[in-house]
Amino acid sequence: MPVLVEALSVVIKAERLKAVYPGGWDAFVADAPNDTLCSDGTVARLGFMTLDDVRACIRGLEALGLVHLRDGLAQDLVVVDQQRGPVDRCDWVEFGRVRLDEGDVSVCRLIGTTDDTFVTPANWTYQDSLSHRFSYEGS
Repeated sequence: MPVLVEALSVVIKAERLKAVYPGGWDAFVADAPNDTLCSDGTVARLGFMTLDDVRACIRGLEALGLVHLRDGLAQDLVVVDQQRGPVDRCDWVEFGRVRLDEGDVSVCRLIGTTDDTFVTPANWTYQDSLSHRFSYEGS
């Protein structure tokens, strides 16, 4: 099942996240830095508007033992751009678009999953989304 991708998203393997995050999944949800968290059970996604915020998120996750890149290949987490897909080489997610009545949204999912129903953060609506009015600070 794909998760919504807007602006710059950090997509994390849920299994690895649950294994290393102090307090597990519930603690990760409580500690989420913003209201963009969504998960299909196989991947979790956090969205950010700036590269500085993405970098800070990655540093925090790496401090817990998750690995971003090894030999240029995404391991436990990957950065995904709403317009271009994975920023890093990654062999475990696929990126695409889902067509809604209102318009398209970008999504990604763990390779091998087949459910096309996509997951969004709580209280997300297309009308108020970046998918509807795309813009973010790309620096």
